[in-house]
Amino acid sequence: MRLLRRWVDTVLVLAVAAAVVLLRRAMRLRAVHPDLRQPALLVAVPFRRWSLPVVRRVLVLSTPVVDGVVHHEALGPATPDGHRPRLEVHRPRSPDPDLASAVLLWLHDGGPGQVDPGRLVVAGASAGGGLAASLVHHLHDHGPVRPALQALVYPMLDDRTLPGSAARVPRPVWSSRSNWFGWQSLLGLEPGGDRSPEAAVPARRADLSSLPPTWIGVGDVDLFHDECVRHADRLVAAGVRTELVVAHGLYHGADAAKGDRVTLTREFRAAFHAAVRAALTEGPQRAARRRVRG
Repeated sequence: MRLLRRWVDTVLVLAVAAAVVLLRRAMRLRAVHPDLRQPALLVAVPFRRWSLPVVRRVLVLSTPVVDGVVHHEALGPATPDGHRPRLEVHRPRSPDPDLASAVLLWLHDGGPGQVDPGRLVVAGASAGGGLAASLVHHLHDHGPVRPALQALVYPMLDDRTLPGSAARVPRPVWSSRSNWFGWQSLLGLEPGGDRSPEAAVPARRADLSSLPPTWIGVGDVDLFHDECVRHADRLVAAGVRTELVVAHGLYHGADAAKGDRVTLTREFRAAFHAAVRAALTEGPQRAARRRVRG
């Protein structure tokens, strides 16, 4: 009988603890745009080495190629170690003459052909946004290509956004603990310390002057919000033409999950598309013409 009471007490304690956690998460979801709220956001997704196979299977979304677009796969040039990266190439079936030589390099999933190096947009989302920024820094330092625009969708820029930092408030989908795991996987060392290389962490670059025009989009309930705003402020201070779009109530990856089915994500994606098209059709002189907080 005593053992049964202990078991019941343990179950009650665990149930109360779980209820408190869910209540706190439900309260935090009030900051998410009403059109984006869903029960799944109450579950904290653990991005860890042991969970990656399951997370990839459940969360990675594939979308069909839209009408009017031709898709094929190709292998890129060999790296020094002999590896040839797989490229996915999307081309319009009936090309727009204004875009015939333009290209959008999307990290991780895109690649250029024979193209106009002055009408190249380097873009990416989340970790891909951080890689895109690092690539642009490398091109700036070593040339000879200068992109017309770097378009960064809620980019992962700063390895100092960690548990215990100013961004310790939990966020939907991507948490500071997951962020620690992501940076540790990339850097191969403890993130946030003095040994983090500037080449791999865009926010650590001291001199941002003379970089290409920049578009940054992020939601205000995204873990990366603060670091994206700081980076945009530093770019503007360095004289870089920068457009910052902050979407109220947008959590990390919501546009990928909702697509154009929700007004907020449709408008967020439209802002990205407009910036990319302006850069590809008109070049850097029209890219990132203004700085906007929406």
